[in-house]
Amino acid sequence: MSGLAGATRAAATALGASTRPLLVVVAIGALAGAAWGLADEPQYEATAIVVLADRGEAAESAGSGAAGGAGPDAIERALELARSDDVAAGAAVSLGADVRGADLIARTNFRGRGSSLVVRSSASFPDFAAAAANAFAGSMVEFAAVFERRRLKAAEERLGERIAELDPASDRAVQLNERLDSVIALQALGNPMRLGRSADLPLEPVSDRSVSKSALWGGGLAGLLAVLVVLGREVRRRPVRRASQLETAASMRVLTEFGAATVAPRAVAAGAVRADGPGAERVQALLGELGFDSPEGAVAGLAVLSANPEEGRTATALGLAAAAAKRGVGVMVVEADMRRPAFSRRLMLDAEPGLSDYLVGAAGPREVIRTVSVEGVDERGKRRPSFVCVTAGGEADDPAGLLSGARFRGLTEQLRRVYDLVIYDTPPLLVAPEAAIVAATLEAGILCVRSGSTTGKEVHGAVGRLQPEWWLGAVITGSPHRGPGLRRIPRAG
Repeated sequence: MSGLAGATRAAATALGASTRPLLVVVAIGALAGAAWGLADEPQYEATAIVVLADRGEAAESAGSGAAGGAGPDAIERALELARSDDVAAGAAVSLGADVRGADLIARTNFRGRGSSLVVRSSASFPDFAAAAANAFAGSMVEFAAVFERRRLKAAEERLGERIAELDPASDRAVQLNERLDSVIALQALGNPMRLGRSADLPLEPVSDRSVSKSALWGGGLAGLLAVLVVLGREVRRRPVRRASQLETAASMRVLTEFGAATVAPRAVAAGAVRADGPGAERVQALLGELGFDSPEGAVAGLAVLSANPEEGRTATALGLAAAAAKRGVGVMVVEADMRRPAFSRRLMLDAEPGLSDYLVGAAGPREVIRTVSVEGVDERGKRRPSFVCVTAGGEADDPAGLLSGARFRGLTEQLRRVYDLVIYDTPPLLVAPEAAIVAATLEAGILCVRSGSTTGKEVHGAVGRLQPEWWLGAVITGSPHRGPGLRRIPRAG
């Protein structure tokens, strides 16, 4: 039961996280359905009835032709005649214009009813539907009459020739004379079919797609397919969504969970930020959990890592730097991700010179270090808080080679002696080999995991790149849930 409940919760969370895309898909489906409804032409149906003449004993004696008579056989012969190309061509000629017999057959159906044949034609215009049904009925009556006259005339001539060859008194001659009399009697009875009822002009369409109903159906179908895709992806990938899942996959403590609201400080000018957004309280609490909430905290180089890109790693690193600055901690944040740098954009700073330029010897320490002020005063009220940062710098051909060199190791040692806390924003562990190289030169690190994005397998693979005791814990980003240990912190956003 608990497994079913867990699966249900996971499915509900997956759908909740995909609410906006699902609504977009439903809207597109509704628009497509409305367009389909608008493109539909109403269909009208008109019905004519052809009556089969009961020709009695004469027909039984002479043999039934293509039409006329009574019983199931007569209806079958009439249906065969109605569906013939000759009847369709005759109906098309009577309608004129560019109408083709094949088109008429496709829009007309026939059904036997007692001793009658029902002819029902459909069209986009009521007058054409009635005209088509009447044209078919008239063509059937005409062709049945012509065919029957030809058949009976041929039968009369054939019987006359055979009788002339026989002895008039013989039994065979008597039988043939009786059949000849029946043929002559059938000719006197007239047409084997007649028009029983002409088709009236239909007043209402039999099918006319409603635009609103079509839109409803389109949106519903699109939404259902989108939900199935989301659930299928959830079943296939099984991403981490809750703290308990992350603790199992990473074998470490979950320090906190950040909601949908960003935890990164917001740039208000070049080199100036505000750190009072919806996630600021959780960042401050995380800083305390790590033991870096005062200048007397442990001196350390802290790596902020993730398994994949776009997991909130950079936002968390900058958020921690701003929060530490407001606590009076001397903090530096280093952008060690040279593949997808973001500091210059987020902090409104020049991208170069930066870390890569320093590591290749193209710039000195004073040239790459920039001060970022945090609006407000620190908790001691002594000064306007600020932190320093180093951007990734110019494009690097070999990031792994630069970060594994002696110049980078020497830089990390120098920074430890100068700052209370040095935070490194690293590239993703499963994407860039230099991520583990950078982390190995530092004291500890935390793992950022995007709720509903990273799978348990990916988390396990990322954590395994470093020793278990090196990790301080994990952080869930983009989560609608509240994590253990920080339940007193209100949900961000």
